[in-house]
Amino acid sequence: MGPFKQSCSSWSKTIGAFIVTALISINQALAQNVLLIQSYHAGYPWDASYIEGIKEQFSAGINLSTFEMDTKRLPSSEFEAQANKAWAEYEKQKPDLVMLGDDNALKFLSPKFAETKTPVVYLGINNNPRAYGITNQPNFTGVLERPLIKRSMQLMSDILPMKKVLALFDNSKTSTVVKSEIFRNKDLLKVAGVEVDLKLVGDMGTIDSMLAAEKASKTYDAIFIGLYSTINDVDGNRIPANTVLTSITDKSPVPVFAFWDFSIGKGKAAGGYVLFGKEQGIVAAELAEVMLNKGESTVVPPKLAKKGRYLFSQVQLNKWGITLPKKVQAKATMVE
Repeated sequence: MGPFKQSCSSWSKTIGAFIVTALISINQALAQNVLLIQSYHAGYPWDASYIEGIKEQFSAGINLSTFEMDTKRLPSSEFEAQANKAWAEYEKQKPDLVMLGDDNALKFLSPKFAETKTPVVYLGINNNPRAYGITNQPNFTGVLERPLIKRSMQLMSDILPMKKVLALFDNSKTSTVVKSEIFRNKDLLKVAGVEVDLKLVGDMGTIDSMLAAEKASKTYDAIFIGLYSTINDVDGNRIPANTVLTSITDKSPVPVFAFWDFSIGKGKAAGGYVLFGKEQGIVAAELAEVMLNKGESTVVPPKLAKKGRYLFSQVQLNKWGITLPKKVQAKATMVE
C-alpha cells in the first residue's frame, strides 16, 4: 500500500471513529432517564412483575434505574429514613421522570416531588390519591390498584358454589387501605349473593387458630388470600411470605383462592380472577412516555388498571377436586 492509500485509510478510520463517537453522544443526549422508587424490593413477586411490564413497554432510549425502600421487610420506624435515601438518589441522578411503586413511596415522597417540576408516575396505589394531596398536581399521574374482590366473587361462584367466604389479609398499610376503600371500613361485604368476611391479622398463631376453628365449624365455602407478607411468628419475627402462603394452603379445610397472580401455583392458592403486576407496569410505562413528551401545562389523568384474568393451578385444583366449567377453561391460563 502506497503512502497516499495509507493516509486515506488512516483518515477514513479517524472519520469513522469520530462518527461513532458523535452518534453515541447524540444517543446519550436524546436518552431519557427514569428512576423507579419501589416501596418494596426486587425479590417481592409484585415488584418483579410490574418491573417486567415497565421494561417490556418502554421504548428504546429510555433508561430505567431503581431504588428499593424495602418496606415489606423493614419496620415502619425506618420508612422515613428509607424515603430520605430515595430522595438523595433522585437528587444524585436528576432523572427526567420518577416512578413511585406502591403506597409507601407515594406517601413519603409525594410532598417533596410536589415542590418540583419533575414528572411523576405512580403505580400500585390502593389509597385514594387525595390522601396524598396530589390530585391537583400537574406533574403527577399514575395507575390505581384495586383488588378485584367484587368481580372475583361474581366469577368464582361459577366455579364453586359459595355463600360465605373468608378474605384473609395481613395488617399492613395496604391491607387497611383495602378495608377502607373496598369494604368501607366494615368487616363484611355482600356481593353476588356471597358474604365476604374480611379478617386482617398480624401473626401466624392467629391464622392457625382461625384455620383450626374453620375445620371444626365449617363456616366458609372457601378462603381467598389477599396480602400476607407482614405476618410475624410468636417472637415477632417476620415470616417469609411463601412460608405463610404454603402453611395456609396446607392447613385449610376448604379450597384456597387468591386475588393476585403471584399467590397461585403448586402448594399455593388454586386460582382466581386476579390482578397482574405486569399489567400495572405496562399501563404505568404508557403514562410515563406520555408525561415525558407532554408540555408542562398538560394534565394527564390517572388510570385504573381494571384488567383481571383467570389464573389456575391444575395441581391445586386436583387437590380440591375442582373441575373448571368449559366457559372458564376457554378463558383461563394455567400456571402448570
